[in-house]
Amino acid sequence: MNLEKMTNKTREALVEARGTALELHHTELNNLHVLHALMSQPEGLVPSVLEKLGVNARLFSGKLDQALSQLPSVEGTQSQDVYNSREFSTLLNDAARQAESMQDEYISVEHLLLAMLSAPDTRAAALLSEAGIDVDRVMQALQSIRGNQRVTSADPETTFEALKKYSRDLTLMAMQDKLDPVIGRDDEIRRVIQILSR
Repeated sequence: MNLEKMTNKTREALVEARGTALELHHTELNNLHVLHALMSQPEGLVPSVLEKLGVNARLFSGKLDQALSQLPSVEGTQSQDVYNSREFSTLLNDAARQAESMQDEYISVEHLLLAMLSAPDTRAAALLSEAGIDVDRVMQALQSIRGNQRVTSADPETTFEALKKYSRDLTLMAMQDKLDPVIGRDDEIRRVIQILSR
């Protein structure tokens, strides 16, 4: 697997997954560790996808933590190694195929998520399925998040939903009565303009 063909967030998630496995004293790295890493990424794409699908992220993370705690662990004073499980190796290969089928140049976090959903015999896929997440729904959510953009750089997540990240939806704020009313405040507006023009 070529790490140069993975996005920065994907590489961060794999490092975080290995760290989680070490922290929990697990000897094998599997899809649950990767899913946990994807869920814990700040402003990550996977939590955004789950939000679009109407999944309660806090409840889902709780179930994920519970599933991780049920994995066998080894206690000891020696430093332990974490080995890649067959499930994890298959995940990476499936994610590469997923990226290729979507005509993306880099393997991104959404490819990992779709690859997890495509492996029906794993605990991660069962957990996702239990939450009502399937490939079709994820593809629809990805379409609304990323549109027709392809992953052509190592940091594509910064371009997804750029308007949402760097602007405010004034129409939505007006419908929610969160805008400060301007009508009837002529004296205050004149005073502000007078101060700003000095």
